[in-house]
Amino acid sequence: MNTVEELGALRLVDKSSDTLYLRTGVTLAFFLPMPFAKGSEQVGRVAEMYFKFIPPGSLKWASVGADSETWSALKAKTFEKCVKLCGADGASERELTAFEIGDGGNEGGDAPGFGIKVVGNPPDDDLPLEQNMIEMHFPWEYAFGPERAKLVEFARAAAALLPYYSGYAAPALQWAEAKATMAFDEAAEIIKRHPGLDISQNELGRSDLGDKTRGGRWLTFIGPEVVKALGGKASIDKALGADIAVQAVGGGLMLRASDAPELGDKRQSGDGIPRLRRVVELLRPVTLDEAAIFESYFDDDTFSKVWAERFTP
Repeated sequence: MNTVEELGALRLVDKSSDTLYLRTGVTLAFFLPMPFAKGSEQVGRVAEMYFKFIPPGSLKWASVGADSETWSALKAKTFEKCVKLCGADGASERELTAFEIGDGGNEGGDAPGFGIKVVGNPPDDDLPLEQNMIEMHFPWEYAFGPERAKLVEFARAAAALLPYYSGYAAPALQWAEAKATMAFDEAAEIIKRHPGLDISQNELGRSDLGDKTRGGRWLTFIGPEVVKALGGKASIDKALGADIAVQAVGGGLMLRASDAPELGDKRQSGDGIPRLRRVVELLRPVTLDEAAIFESYFDDDTFSKVWAERFTP
C-alpha cells in the first residue's frame, strides 16, 4: 500500500466471524483533567455536536453505562440518554460515566467508521495519572477528501468548548476489540511503513497520561499546562516554523502540521513526514512512553517495539 487511495480502501475481515477487524479512518480525541464532572457538560455538548455533524443514520449500535458489556440496537432516545449522562451532578456522584456508539455490522463489534466513546470519572487513588476522554471516529475521506475542511472546523469548535489538557486528530488504523491480536499483527507492518498513522489505544492509555500527551499528530491540541511546559506560544512558533499553523483555540493551542495529513512512506526517499516530525520532536518532552501500554495489553512487546520505533529514520 503506497497511496492514500490504497490505504483508504483497507478493510480486513475475519472470515470465521465476519468481523471487520482492521480499517483506516480518522480519530479525534480529547483528554480532560480530573474530575470528569468539571468538564462533563461540555463533553455532552460536543457529543451533541458530533451526532448532528455526521450523516443521519450513520450510527447503529450502542453500549451505554459503566456496567454495559454488550451492544444494543440504537434507539431514538439513545443520544439524549448519553448527553444526560454527562450532566455534572450525576457525573460527580458516579464512579464511572461511559458510553460508546458505533456503526457497522456484527452487532457493533466491527472496527468503527463512525463512532464515539466517552469515559470519565472522579479521581481514583489507585490511578493517580488518569485523565478523562472523549474519542470520535470518522471515515478516511474526512482527512483526505472534500470533508477535510469541515472536520478541521469541527475539531476546532469541539476544542473551544472543552477544558482539554491535550488532544489530537489523525488518520488512523481502527480495530475491533474482539479481534485485537489479529488487528495489531496486521497493523504492525503498516505502521512500520507509514508512521503518520495513529493507533487509538486511548481508553487504556488515559490511565497513564498524567502530565503527558499522546504526542504529535496531524492536528495536535495542547492545553495551557502543556503550552507552559513547552516554553509558551512564542517558543512553540519558533520551533515549528512558519509553515506549521499554530492557532489559539479555547484555553490552549491547535498545531496543524500540514493541510492534508502526512502519512510518510519509509520505502521511498525521505520519510515523507517533515512537518509532522517537527511537531513530534517539539512534543517529545511531554509525550507519554506508550510502549508499556501496548505491551501490557498484549502481554508481549511485539507491537510495542514497532510503535516506539515508528519515527526512527
